[in-house]
Amino acid sequence: MDKNYEDMDPVNQMDDLCKLLTGIEYEVHRHDEGEYRYLEEDFICITVINPYTEQKMYIDLEEEFTVTFDAYHAHYDPDSYEYGLLVQFIKQLLNNELCVATLYCQKDREWLGSTTCSREQMQRMPIKQLFSHVYKTREFKNKLTVNGGTAEFIFWNPQDNVIKVIEARQEKEDTF
Repeated sequence: MDKNYEDMDPVNQMDDLCKLLTGIEYEVHRHDEGEYRYLEEDFICITVINPYTEQKMYIDLEEEFTVTFDAYHAHYDPDSYEYGLLVQFIKQLLNNELCVATLYCQKDREWLGSTTCSREQMQRMPIKQLFSHVYKTREFKNKLTVNGGTAEFIFWNPQDNVIKVIEARQEKEDTF
């Protein structure tokens, strides 16, 4: 399939992204010696301030677009199609239409994987299906079987957050 999307420089999209955030507090950062030292000289991070919690969203404008919220991050190619997906993701997250879903092993609260999902998916999909990418890894599946875990659904507005407990079973599960 041919790529018919217009290439773009993510840094040049800063003004459009800031317009998208109208009415929401945000900060624009460049490389510094503190939290933003990872940025190269010409790159930008838009830090979106969450009015409900300390949990911020970060939108990095580098060679690609990267958005980070809670334990989840996603990369978007620097083209018009992927940029549209990024904008859609940001809108849905800020409107509490999407959440970050993260699976942790109960032992030491070890991170096993993150994804995003809608409220309906959170309510209706079995944990094993929602986190199929985690359950495909035998080591992670066994950790959850033996130790149990939690699936945490984190929304921009935390009033909608949900934690689902995964009960441990005593025997190691060897089959899929």
